[in-house]
This record gives sequence, structure tokens and C-alpha cells, in this order.
Amino acid sequence: MSDSTHKLKTPSLPSVARALDILNQVASSHNGLTLSQLTRCLDVPRSTMHCLLLTLEREGYVLRGSAGSSYRCGPKLLDLSGKALAGSNLRAVAMPALRSLMQRTSLTVHLAVPDRDQVVIIAQAAPMAAPATSFLGQRLELHCTALGKAIAANLPKAQLSAILTGRALLPHNEKTVTSHRRFLAELDATRERGYAIDDEEDAIGYRCLGAAILDSCRTPIAAISLFGTILEISAENAAALAAQLRRTAERIAASFESNCHPAETPDAAAEEAVHSAKSELDRLV
Repeated sequence: MSDSTHKLKTPSLPSVARALDILNQVASSHNGLTLSQLTRCLDVPRSTMHCLLLTLEREGYVLRGSAGSSYRCGPKLLDLSGKALAGSNLRAVAMPALRSLMQRTSLTVHLAVPDRDQVVIIAQAAPMAAPATSFLGQRLELHCTALGKAIAANLPKAQLSAILTGRALLPHNEKTVTSHRRFLAELDATRERGYAIDDEEDAIGYRCLGAAILDSCRTPIAAISLFGTILEISAENAAALAAQLRRTAERIAASFESNCHPAETPDAAAEEAVHSAKSELDRLV
């Protein structure tokens, strides 16, 4: 029996799929989500949602501060993500370069990989005094982040079109680009200058510069970014910072090409985390 036939004849467990949807929603939120918000968002009966959340909370995958408060990522989920990320070949290859760039610029450096219509942070290096504004495993939008724009600008046109078709570009604040026409124009500018800019589009008071990490076929396998306040990244120093960022991205790409195994993919960490979570949830249900 072929693998594809086997997959068709083996049903998925709806409770596992729903639990994974919950974890994805909670992990993508900035301030957590309440029971009511998750029920509306996922269109799941309130009683079913309550039972799923209770199971995830008891097992440590989500946390809730008090009655009626928001659910957030729990220690078990963060531990699971950390174990998966620790085994990422791309992360291991990139970390020395990320730390070096952080030390030279005194800015926070992120590494993210594409995951369908978003990007996922798999590594970061931050100065001791830098505020904690991001976390490993955090999912970011393509249209309002430098990491997302850097990857989107280097995607094949057909793939980018498929991602954008029927998709609303939701505002994070008044500076977020929400028009498809303006977003595509921004991607053209990104390709021309060689790096992406998030000018307070994701969070007011902060700027970010992003550069794609490309494989030998010029396909984006990841992106790195420099993140700082609008005073730390300004019109006066952005070009110089971007030059360092691009050189670092090129070094990581060359190192990854020479070190990775043919069977490995750059987003293996994200896939491993999903498979590990599913196995654990199979045990729970």
C-alpha cells in the first residue's frame, strides 16, 4: 500500500487537530487569548473548548493567571520548542554570526524561517539591557515585519500570489501597510535596496532591518534582522547597519550550504516541534 493511500485511509483525530489549532492561536497572540476569544476564533463549542484548554493547562502547555483571564504559552510548550530548536542545523550554523553581529551593533538580532504565510523566530541574540519584545517560536506576519518582507520579496511570484490571494493585511497600528498594492511596491523597493525595512509598522517606537538568507537557487530559506528603537536605527545609520546585516546573511548562507546534509531542510526545527507536540497530544487524548 502506498504512503498516500495509507494517509487517506487513516483518519486524523479531530481533538488533536483542535488542540494544535489552540496552541497555534495562543502562540501567535501578543497578550494571550480568553476562552471566549478562542471559541469565536476557532468556531468550537464553548464546552469542547473548555475541556481542551483544561487538558492543555493541566499538562503545562498553556497557562492562565486567574479566572476569566487570557491563556498563554505554558512551560511545557516552551520546553518542547526549545528542544526542537536546539537540534536545528541552521540555528547552530547561524548562532556565532548572530552573536557577532549583535556585539558589533549593540542591537537585537533575530533568525526566522518561513512557515506557510508567516515566519517563525528560531534564534535570537540580544544585548543584556535590551527589552524582551520577542521569543523563540514567535510567529510574525509577512506584511509588517522586516523578517517577513525580506522573505516575501524573494519568493517566486506564483508562490507570493497564492499567499496573498484572498488574504487581508491586518493593521497592527496606523503605520501598517494594509493595501496589497502598497505592499507589493514595498517588496519591489526591498529587492532594489537589498534589505527590508519595518518602520514602526509592527510596533510603534521600533524599527527593524531584514535580509534574506538564500540558497544556491536564490530561494529564501530564512531571514535575519536587526531590531532596535527609532533612535537606535535611524535614517543616518540604517544603510551602514544594513550592509553589516547583508554580509552576515551571506556568510550564514555559505556556511549552511557547506554544512547541511542533503536530507535536512532549513525549517526542520518548526516541523519537529509540530510533530513532537502532536505525539504528546495523541497521548493526552
